[in-house]
Amino acid sequence: MTLQELHCRRCGATLPTLDAAGMAVCQYCGQRYREGAPEPADEASAPPHRSASPVHVIAAAVLGLVVLAGVGAFLLADHDRAGEPEPPAAPGGGERPPEEAAEEGPSDLGTGLPPTPPLGEAYDTVFYPANLAYDSVGGPPVAITVGARDAFLARFRSSSGADELFFVAVPAAGGPPLWKIGPLGTYSDGYLATHAVVLGEWAVLSDWRSTLRVAELATGEEVHALSLTDRVKELCASPGLGRVWFEQVDERALQLDPATGTLEEGARPPDCPEEAWVARRSPDEPRRVEVPGMAVAHPFVSGDDGVALGYRHPGTALPLVAGYDPGTLAVRWTEPLAQADPARVPAQEPHGALAGGRLVANYQVGTDEWYLTALDAHTGARLWDVRMPDVFSVDQIDSVTLGREYAYVGHMSSVEVYRLADGALVRVAGQEVYEGPEAEE
Repeated sequence: MTLQELHCRRCGATLPTLDAAGMAVCQYCGQRYREGAPEPADEASAPPHRSASPVHVIAAAVLGLVVLAGVGAFLLADHDRAGEPEPPAAPGGGERPPEEAAEEGPSDLGTGLPPTPPLGEAYDTVFYPANLAYDSVGGPPVAITVGARDAFLARFRSSSGADELFFVAVPAAGGPPLWKIGPLGTYSDGYLATHAVVLGEWAVLSDWRSTLRVAELATGEEVHALSLTDRVKELCASPGLGRVWFEQVDERALQLDPATGTLEEGARPPDCPEEAWVARRSPDEPRRVEVPGMAVAHPFVSGDDGVALGYRHPGTALPLVAGYDPGTLAVRWTEPLAQADPARVPAQEPHGALAGGRLVANYQVGTDEWYLTALDAHTGARLWDVRMPDVFSVDQIDSVTLGREYAYVGHMSSVEVYRLADGALVRVAGQEVYEGPEAEE
């Protein structure tokens, strides 16, 4: 009987043997296979994927096993959306509503390669044949609402071809992007000049050609294109002013009425603190709270709740979080940010956001474990704590942004969407290579 190695159609690594359910998962890229699955009709039309390096393939091949050639039909791709998990079932069982089913499937923007979800769970992945990757240099995702749908707006970068920049509006709960604007020049042309903010029903974007664009948030349709005297270096939406404020490289400061497209000279509004487009602090510029035994790094205020992220001081710089009264600055509670053995928690730069009575922040354990946690802003009670998927090789968190029902986390080349109610990962948008499931002992 002839022996034959079967290889992953995505990355080329040797595949393991079938499990009891007739399934096999590539231990390098996470591609799923099943026994007897039909050959795709048009292999040439399959979207391109990030190739594995020879070192990765060799490493994966060491883990692979040789299988008998006469075990039945060849293992082929499980379905057209290469490697994506099955869509979640509708609540209460049965088929998903037709409008939800219609939203799924290929779009035209990039590739997300999430790890296999736990048994019985599933989440959606934006499928991007053009290989667009989330670009954290453009700032964190902006939480938006389009109609009744929660979504986010973020800058994406093509990882192949012309290396161009786009802004994409992505629905939080699944389905293809709502709209995209671009290309807005190449990455080298515009990585420092291409920004976006949202004010009311408008999205305002700048580009490397010193153009300021105004688009309808609901459709992405451009309604104004304004020529500036120089590129934009800082862009900020001011709800208090009802204008978008920006500063150009030539140090001119202007204000835009997005509804009319009119510009006028104007100073920085109070709700546009320094580096406002980075959106790391509360726009209310909260007063600095003092917490005994803690060096405060990032204070946040939302309504009657104040929460500060910081580090133990003096002593080992373990991440701490404290709740306080924004009016009196009286400290209500103090807790370790990490729910882990303190000896395994390194000094780190946590990102967080406060909204709806909860703080959501990330922390690290050991050298390669990232967690996302939520705490009640008023009492400090931990609401949930989840481990984030591991990105292959270098791994870091860039931002945390909160919407009405979801948290948007900038995680290397993708945006991960977590449900605020329970911390469940519901979608991955962008192009990223995650580590596959660990081999069973």
